[in-house]
Amino acid sequence: MVFSGALINKRLDKLREKTLKKASDAVFIPVIEGYNWQSCYYFSGFTGSSGAVVVTQRDAFFITDARYTTQAAFEVPFDVVDRKGSRLIDGAIELMKKLSVKRLGVQEDKMSVSLYFSLAKEFEMFDVSQDVSSIRREKTKEEVDLIKKACDLAACALKDTVASMKDVRTEKEFDALLEYNLAKIGADGGWQDHKFIVASGARSALPHGRASDKAFSVGEWITVDFGARYKGYVSDITRNVFLGDIPEEWKDRHEILLEAQRAAAQVLRPGARCADVDAAARNVIEKAGYGSAFTHGTGHGIGLDVHEAPTLSPSSKDVLVVGDVVTIEPGIYIEGVGGMRVEDNYVITPQGAECISSAVPKVFMVSI
Repeated sequence: MVFSGALINKRLDKLREKTLKKASDAVFIPVIEGYNWQSCYYFSGFTGSSGAVVVTQRDAFFITDARYTTQAAFEVPFDVVDRKGSRLIDGAIELMKKLSVKRLGVQEDKMSVSLYFSLAKEFEMFDVSQDVSSIRREKTKEEVDLIKKACDLAACALKDTVASMKDVRTEKEFDALLEYNLAKIGADGGWQDHKFIVASGARSALPHGRASDKAFSVGEWITVDFGARYKGYVSDITRNVFLGDIPEEWKDRHEILLEAQRAAAQVLRPGARCADVDAAARNVIEKAGYGSAFTHGTGHGIGLDVHEAPTLSPSSKDVLVVGDVVTIEPGIYIEGVGGMRVEDNYVITPQGAECISSAVPKVFMVSI
């Protein structure tokens, strides 16, 4: 059990305080074929692919099927209900009717249309998506420690992968070796719901370019956006691997990105506007003449998801709070030529912020 029963009960109490006092008789948080596993895991400790948390003002229940009842009894610190052959949604509706639920809180942003309408036929529905997001956003010390561990594992895996570059010829081979090295050193693997970004040469201008069959060449670089997963929590780091002597103008652009990252990191503190963090990085890149080549936000939160609240972008209304864990990831992308990004992870503390991914070297130089 990753989370103690006491910790999960604290989370459920926060959920009750935010949702049940407002409008709902119960909150329903399912995981269906692995979808929305993050919130279900957060509020129950369950690591399987099918089940649901039902939270009322006084009680909590976990409903699943015979495949998972033994596992759930070990992982979940409250009553486990076997749906006994019925569909998960039907068993959940039957349970909630027995509990006299009339008004139901759900995560609308994590729910299929068909599931929503099945529930809406039986209950008055209320959206609690933002409530769940805000509870998960502020990380405890235990959660921060897990993310730090994920950062350290990522550092080791990337170093091991780069050290074996003589055996790696393509983006797909690099990606596969990185995933293998993560598992070998004790990570749960890479990201559960996202592919790593491994893009070299002109393909590095694709901010989210997946690994391809492209072979590496001397004088180019590999942009690697990756992370480790450890007990559910992830790191999200981007580095550039220089293959031999790359063009001077790209070395200069890399330095611009490091300067932009430092400028944004200096703004990180409780109460800071996320839009101001973005502006600090963006101003450096704009002054260097590459404003139009920085095509995305400066960062985002991480935790169980690779992308979660808050959002660090020009239009963001979010304000940083103690316990946020965020990325700072400025980039420059020139179509048909190439691109680069640097990304690190920071935890917001009462004093400001701490970089927790500093174990990963800022750049790798490789001879091939």
